[in-house]
Amino acid sequence: FINGSSTAHISVTGEPGNQGFHCISGGNVHLSYVDFDGLGTLNYKGWGLTGAVTIYEADAEIFKCTFRNNTCEDALNTVKCNVHVDMIEVSDTYADGYDADYCELVCENSSFKNLGNDGLDFSGSQVSINHCVIDNATDKGVSGGEDSDVMMGNSTVVNSNIAVASKD
Repeated sequence: FINGSSTAHISVTGEPGNQGFHCISGGNVHLSYVDFDGLGTLNYKGWGLTGAVTIYEADAEIFKCTFRNNTCEDALNTVKCNVHVDMIEVSDTYADGYDADYCELVCENSSFKNLGNDGLDFSGSQVSINHCVIDNATDKGVSGGEDSDVMMGNSTVVNSNIAVASKD
């Protein structure tokens, strides 16, 4: 649990060659009012992850967090999780903004902008996207594949090469 407040955000920042922030828990993860900036990812003795922030096999709530300036494949990566994301901002990423693999996900009231690849990328996931904005995704705004079920409403994709793609 990392809980900041509207008047006292918590900062998690990286420097060149850093390892990122990873929760390999099987439990509960709650992040609120946390600013993740300039993170890389885990790469240790040939073993690596793709996310600057990775959450694996957990029930996760992510509220009012920012993910900026990551230097790896995914700014945020959740794997085998039940996730509720509300009011996050992902920006200025090297590749994907948010990658969810084999998750049940509700993503709402969030923005994804200036992305080096996909805004939202899903594999084998059940996803509901509401009231989100994807702006300037170099590849796809929303990408669903590997038998994902994606429902999207009241959301906008602009200035992206492809708005929405189904890869099955």
